Amino acid sequence: MGFGAQPSADADSTFVGRNDHLARLTQLLDHAAEGNPGALLVHGEVGVGKSRFLREFAGGARRSGSQML
Repeated sequence: MGFGAQPSADADSTFVGRNDHLARLTQLLDHAAEGNPGALLVHGEVGVGKSRFLREFAGGARRSGSQML
């Protein structure tokens, strides 16, 4: 099952906070789209929402026309 085909356990919950982090990721995506590749490490304790955060970012990026792997 690919990334986009995974059912989201949190599909009915509201994503709050992390707007600054999402904005920073969006800046990095824009920078990459201009031909400047980069890398990113997301780390944190178990259960703090790393996967959810990245799903939220990827969903927004797809809606903006970016391809996400």
